[in-house]
Amino acid sequence: MFTDLIFQLRAWERSCSPKKYAAMSFDIIFLVASSQKSGKPLSVKTLQQVLSHNRNSVGDTIKFLVEEHYLLVVPSKEDGRIKVLQGTQKLFQLVHLYETKMLQISLALRKV
Repeated sequence: MFTDLIFQLRAWERSCSPKKYAAMSFDIIFLVASSQKSGKPLSVKTLQQVLSHNRNSVGDTIKFLVEEHYLLVVPSKEDGRIKVLQGTQKLFQLVHLYETKMLQISLALRKV
């Protein structure tokens, strides 16, 4: 049962995620969303340091997410030389869908 739920979640992620760079995209989406909600925007440089992926791959994924309208790269309010990542409405809609799916799985696990 649990294994089936995990497979369902992974299938849902693949169907709903930005197709290119899917796994890394979800990492970036959730890091940006959580940092934005906490009022501490995440800089591009910090994100590259936090993720264990190749810096070029992170940069390519950020570029892709910007092109797909999940992210904006804007100057920091404190220091305009620093670029920070800002989630768009499309990003937060995806986070909400993920949260809903995770809740369904959590409820299903309680029944096991």
